[in-house]
Amino acid sequence: AFGMGSRSFFHITDVLQVLSHSKLSALDPDELLGTGHFGEQTDFLDEDLSRKAPDEVAPFQGVFGCDLKKDFPGTIIRASLRSPERAKKCSFCPHPFDLSRAERIFKEFEEALTNGEVILFLTCVRRVELWQWNDGAKEPSLIARTVLGVSSGHKIPEQLSSPMEMRRYLETFKNAEEPFAALTKDLLGAKAAPPKILDLVDMETEFASTGQKVKSRRWLRFGRFSTDPETVRLGAAVSSVPVVTLALPISGEAAEGRVFTLLPLPLPTGLPCHLNACFRLHDNRRALWRLTSDLEGDHHVWASWNEKVLSSFIPSVYAEALAWLASHSEVATAYGHCAWPEESKTERDFQ
Repeated sequence: AFGMGSRSFFHITDVLQVLSHSKLSALDPDELLGTGHFGEQTDFLDEDLSRKAPDEVAPFQGVFGCDLKKDFPGTIIRASLRSPERAKKCSFCPHPFDLSRAERIFKEFEEALTNGEVILFLTCVRRVELWQWNDGAKEPSLIARTVLGVSSGHKIPEQLSSPMEMRRYLETFKNAEEPFAALTKDLLGAKAAPPKILDLVDMETEFASTGQKVKSRRWLRFGRFSTDPETVRLGAAVSSVPVVTLALPISGEAAEGRVFTLLPLPLPTGLPCHLNACFRLHDNRRALWRLTSDLEGDHHVWASWNEKVLSSFIPSVYAEALAWLASHSEVATAYGHCAWPEESKTERDFQ
């Protein structure tokens, strides 16, 4: 459900503000700003917004060096909390969002971040920091930081290929008239040679209050594109890239296997590794579409894609990863956990 991330902000706020470079945008479904078109966008440099509307820009002043006098090289998203008074008038979410709820979500994200797995399958993000700006403080304080880096602890004889190589490969099709058709043609061509994913990365997490690195884990990321005609064509039909990646912990704690679609989902697998694939998800990102007799239309196609990935694509990549580990003793001996799935521990949907 693409776009659900930005839409979910409206559980929190009535007007979503986004400042990026020289633009300040406001998304306003209830027309509180009276613009007549669900929001507005202003170039704060051309409009001299700091002078004309100081109250509107005040929350952004001083945030990570933003002064609204020059182009800001980044993006700030502001979601002011919905008050009980506003909740009574809100047309799309008549529930207040108070500070205690915000603090609870903040704490949950802090726990997820310090688990060291949030950015494991992202192609561009290498560092995530969590900051808190307390009322009355002159500046925010750093709470936690997670950094993903290329491992230097083991040497792999093959040419390493990270998820960034996968991204570069996919970018070659983005300007095609029909990108998925072009990708399908390439994957099913006689000379198909899509990049594989094979690398070792270190994930380090620290709490700023103590400066202590609370976790340091090394991961093997192993994956590939499908060149199976049925899988590739079904992926194109649901606008999903036919690629699967596994992450197995080479050092540190054993993995409590979960499903990822780039970011982690609340779906434990019971496997000793994490699974990442372009699954079709329910709107709340809490479940995969699975085949049932009452599904029709798009939902049936989405579920068919998920079943194909789960029943044949992931098992074949998993088998290849186990074979690779078996042939690389220098990595396998460092892997202090059993990579072989145990049926008794594996959730039924992933057996």
